[in-house]
Amino acid sequence: MNLFHRFRISNALDSKEPLSAGLQSKISNSPELQDFSQSAVEVDRSLRNELQSDSPPWLHASIMNAIKTDSHEVGQRNYLPALRRFALAACVLTIAFGVWFSLNRLAPTQSISMAGVTDALDFRVEIKDTIPEVQVSSLSDELERLNHDLDNATQTLLAALP
Repeated sequence: MNLFHRFRISNALDSKEPLSAGLQSKISNSPELQDFSQSAVEVDRSLRNELQSDSPPWLHASIMNAIKTDSHEVGQRNYLPALRRFALAACVLTIAFGVWFSLNRLAPTQSISMAGVTDALDFRVEIKDTIPEVQVSSLSDELERLNHDLDNATQTLLAALP
């Protein structure tokens, strides 16, 4: 609590404003705040009334040289914010391009070679010609379904071709 009151006392002295009535009553009730207020007033008075001593002639030149040197260094360092902005813009553009590219990427298309289609058709004919009817007679229904499935696969492959 006293830290807050000390802060208010110090700010009142810095701004050269009188202390509020509530703060003055708290100061009068607290010996600790009375000591702080008196010491703060004395320090403030001594700092404000301190005599300005004449500075040596070399001090002005030294200060001006330091300011000029500092301004040259600041001028040399001014390119860093522009470089940072450029690097930030480049990073943002790279990320934006990556997101755009990943969203607009075409799905890979499956290329169907004509050699694969003709091989499938030739294999169907070879199976039919090489297997004798006697061995296949018991499986004739299955062979018909297989031929039907192969015809459907052939139609699907032919329909998928451009």
